[in-house]
Amino acid sequence: MKNTSTFPAKILSLGSLFLLPFLFSACNLYTCYLETGAQVYPPTQATDIELYLTTPDKAYLVIGTVTANGADDKSAINYLKKRVTEIGADAVILLKLDKMASYSPRVDISGVAVKFVGD
Repeated sequence: MKNTSTFPAKILSLGSLFLLPFLFSACNLYTCYLETGAQVYPPTQATDIELYLTTPDKAYLVIGTVTANGADDKSAINYLKKRVTEIGADAVILLKLDKMASYSPRVDISGVAVKFVGD
């Protein structure tokens, strides 16, 4: 069988694979897994979103699990806050912040989006 691929085409193909991670590194990603039967509430304001490393002393309803990432800690947190407003969350609890890889400054942040109930 004759090899019809050319050297420049192979280099281009390998170069594309090498550049692929860098193309996606500028994107912020967000996922939200709503609890079964969870209600989506009216939007809230990102400036009002509270972040907790543990469970708060306030009563709350779980909306769902959320994950976001960003170029650094601050951008990941800001992006998460912006996105959870769309489901009406008041806070994100059990917050976890992880650096995605040793060679990248990107940060992954996750937690549980909640709606506070009562006063």
